[in-house]
Amino acid sequence: MIAAEKIADALGGERVLHRKIRDYADLDRGVRERLPFAALRHLIDSGRLSVGEAKRYLIPSSTYARRAQSKLLSVAESEKAERLARVLATAEEVLANADKAHRWMRAPNRELDGKNPLEVAASELGARQVETILWQVAHGIPA
Repeated sequence: MIAAEKIADALGGERVLHRKIRDYADLDRGVRERLPFAALRHLIDSGRLSVGEAKRYLIPSSTYARRAQSKLLSVAESEKAERLARVLATAEEVLANADKAHRWMRAPNRELDGKNPLEVAASELGARQVETILWQVAHGIPA
């Protein structure tokens, strides 16, 4: 499992989250208390997600502008942002190259019935499936 600090870094770290994330309990507390919209913007600005992907997998287009004004995601949106940040951080860690990880997340994967990992990771069970594939890659376990 990827370290909570790496997930927090993908979301913008202490500067964006306005709290130090030392462990999963800290991260869970932040998600339950609602992540700042700036965490989503950080995922986008860092190149981990496009605006279109954020609107497709995380927050509806009709809600995006309202969240930007309110400056907070809902709890459900915070959970989705954490999940995508977790999977993206895991891909970056396992593949040891952010660009390679971002390409891998968007490429069709036969183990995911031809879907791309980013699409599959939009659900919690899908995210677990993607993480399992990544850790198998990390440990040299064939599919």
